[in-house]
Amino acid sequence: MALNRTTYNSWADDSGLNLDGTSWNKSDILNGLIVPIDTAYGGNLVTTTATGTQNDYNIDTIGATTGGIILCNNASLLTLTGLNNTDASARYIVLISIGAGQVDLSTQDTGSSAANRIVTGLSTATAKLSLAAGVGRCGLVYDTTNSRWRVLWHEQGDYIDYGGTSTITGWSSRTTTVIRYHLRGRVLNIQWELVGTSNATTVSFTLPYTSAAFNQYGSCGQVTDSGTVATGPGLVRMTASGTTVQAHKDMAGAVWTNSGSKSSIGQLVVQII
Repeated sequence: MALNRTTYNSWADDSGLNLDGTSWNKSDILNGLIVPIDTAYGGNLVTTTATGTQNDYNIDTIGATTGGIILCNNASLLTLTGLNNTDASARYIVLISIGAGQVDLSTQDTGSSAANRIVTGLSTATAKLSLAAGVGRCGLVYDTTNSRWRVLWHEQGDYIDYGGTSTITGWSSRTTTVIRYHLRGRVLNIQWELVGTSNATTVSFTLPYTSAAFNQYGSCGQVTDSGTVATGPGLVRMTASGTTVQAHKDMAGAVWTNSGSKSSIGQLVVQII
């Protein structure tokens, strides 16, 4: 509770004569308003260096007993499946990435106790809400009615590289592999640059999010097939309820040549779930 109700209820309204209302002195303001607000919403500024997967992460042990700002100074990936809210109060916390490692928040992850899980706004259990290393941030509040943490706002902070994790098909070898994404709400912006030697008539790559339940289309900005740079764009599609992007060498959806130099370079915006 942000307001001291006992103190508040003891105050009387003035009739307008400035004679019969409660006079606020410094102590009233401090103890009736400022201290309770600071306690409920201000909290502490604390730092964590935890890495790896953290289940039921106890934010009390790092000093965030009343909420506040948690600076995540993790050297490598930190995945939070839940936050241990020991007194089940309506805490508000802000997570800010300041380290070299990415911070991921899991969606209703069963690795944590039910009352400590996080509602990220994503509907797929495997989906992660990510804070880019050193720049990402988000705010969470504890929902005392449903016993869950809820993400109020999220700023990824920068594009996140996925080129080393994505399953990519269409090349025997690549000289350039760039796949990166930026999530805002449920809108995913994808950028890619894939260049190398072809060994298949198809091109595809996977993403860590699931598409909404309808096919979504775009186009490649540049296409090279068997060493020839196309004069027009190529069709790109993310299939309904899928995690794979398929790219073609032209807007008619023609297949690629399975040899020679091949490149697909573009950007796509899709809705995820």
